[in-house]
Amino acid sequence: MAEIEDREQFALLLSQGISALREHPEFKTRRKKREALPSGRTFSESYIDRISVPLGISPNTIKSWMGQMGNRYIPSRIEDGKLFGLLWMIMEKGVMDARWFNDLLHATSIPVIEPPVPAWFASCFKKAKILREDGTYGPPSEESIPSVAESAFDGLSRQGADTTEKLAEDNRHNLPRRWLEIFVGREQDLQAINQWLWSSSSVCLITGWGGMGKSTLALETAYACISDSHGVARKFKWPVFSYVIWISAEPKQLTFSDFLDTIAYQLGRVELLEKSLIEKRLVVRNALAAAAIQLPVFLIIDSLDTAEAEIYEFVANMPQGIKVLMTARENPSTVHALSIRDMDIITLVGLKDAEALEYLHKEVTHHWNLSNLPVKKQRLKDLLEEKTEVLLQLIAATAGNPKAISLSVAYMIDDDLSPKQLVGEIEKASYSLSTLFNYLFGRSWERCSEDAKRLWQTLGFFDKSPVEESWSKIAGLDARRFHAALEQLKSFALVETERSRDTIQYRAHQTVLSYGEKRLTLISEWRM
Repeated sequence: MAEIEDREQFALLLSQGISALREHPEFKTRRKKREALPSGRTFSESYIDRISVPLGISPNTIKSWMGQMGNRYIPSRIEDGKLFGLLWMIMEKGVMDARWFNDLLHATSIPVIEPPVPAWFASCFKKAKILREDGTYGPPSEESIPSVAESAFDGLSRQGADTTEKLAEDNRHNLPRRWLEIFVGREQDLQAINQWLWSSSSVCLITGWGGMGKSTLALETAYACISDSHGVARKFKWPVFSYVIWISAEPKQLTFSDFLDTIAYQLGRVELLEKSLIEKRLVVRNALAAAAIQLPVFLIIDSLDTAEAEIYEFVANMPQGIKVLMTARENPSTVHALSIRDMDIITLVGLKDAEALEYLHKEVTHHWNLSNLPVKKQRLKDLLEEKTEVLLQLIAATAGNPKAISLSVAYMIDDDLSPKQLVGEIEKASYSLSTLFNYLFGRSWERCSEDAKRLWQTLGFFDKSPVEESWSKIAGLDARRFHAALEQLKSFALVETERSRDTIQYRAHQTVLSYGEKRLTLISEWRM
């Protein structure tokens, strides 16, 4: 099932496609005489009828998808086969182009290839279910799919679709933007990863408690391998790779098919997207082996513990020349699943005192730059001037966990709480690191407005970082209320702003998402 993440945008774009299809000669409204009835009554067969019959659904279902029955009736999910069947009917008649197709899929949870390529379209159409000549439902004929996929690009700029070589050249890496402007500490961990990269071992796992910085460390390593290192990473010499491929399983489970598609696309082998999953497993492995003949390939899998189990097996049987760096929460089952081959394991612990102090001061400076309130600036100034031994007590209470330090700073400046007071609360409650986040999130939750709580709870509805339009709509907030609530979440260090495809998105740590989902289950009104 495809989740509809931006229902109004989905309905708007689908309406455009269906309206264009309506003008096609085969879908013009026709009137037929019901000859079997003595009354001679006539009835009209609308274009919606002609669209719904091949899909095996009712006309009202199509109308609900288009939003004709009201926004509240736009579904939250649609069967993939039916959706691709409808898109096939639209694209087959040539009434819409490739950009419209991709824009519509961006409103759903279906992974989208950017830039769009014909092979990606063909792979989507093979999932379509329409009424065939033999009376069964299934994908269009193998002969018709390639020509329709190619024609969708007529008149468009086909970046990356003209030649496999150009696509491969453009996609040497697909790293996301850095999540932090600065990178503090972790010299020993970076050194351990650097030594692993130069060694004969092919698999390395970064594990540790949530908030320790596993993903940040993996991303900084990846950037260092494309000659864009920050902080102490500049001290080391990093190997050169033919490809650096980033695959993230956050915030939702990563499917094996999406995993293979991402690798194939980044290698410039878009023709592999059309293969069945059984074929793709073998040919993607072979494509990786071919890509690593001259220089090794660097594959980073973030949050592997939330991915499908088949990915574990694929990683355990990688060909020669592939370096795989993975992150996962501290979980013995994850380690055990990959223990069939040699693997380096790096367990992250809290930052060292000097590193943690530097990180804390960077966080305070960050809040200073964001705040316009004199009272908050004074609290920030007081925090910077606090005695080192007091700050070290706070760092010890948070176990040097970077995310816990960020939350603590935000909590103290918003609640006018001194480090000594916060440390006292934590020690009095005897909180361990495993429950520290519940404590910090709980205090932040109590201070959130109702609108901010709604935003927090609905973050988990999205498969990727949401944009303002979809997030505000699913939370039921207008623009003014959305931005007021957003500023509160940002001030509490719960969400961060990032740019993607020239749009602003909002990213949250997995611990933040988990707490929001936990609070959501306690409210019957929001239960799904």
